[in-house]
Amino acid sequence: RAEEIGTVGEFLFERGIYVTLAAYPLVPLHEVGFRVQVTAANGDDEIDERCAVLAELAERFELQTDPDVVSMPA
Repeated sequence: RAEEIGTVGEFLFERGIYVTLAAYPLVPLHEVGFRVQVTAANGDDEIDERCAVLAELAERFELQTDPDVVSMPA
């Protein structure tokens, strides 16, 4: 939900995960979201922690799951 993007960003930041937010009006309402980056410097424990936090996020907030809307870079 576009109106919750700031709250989602705060939720992740408070749990040690920095994300790039794409908020309306910078992007269309149906494209509001966030980007999480993982690099080779991240260990398995850090990736596991991020996955756990994202699972917690998915339980607390309504996330967009339509694969036709979610875009992945080529």
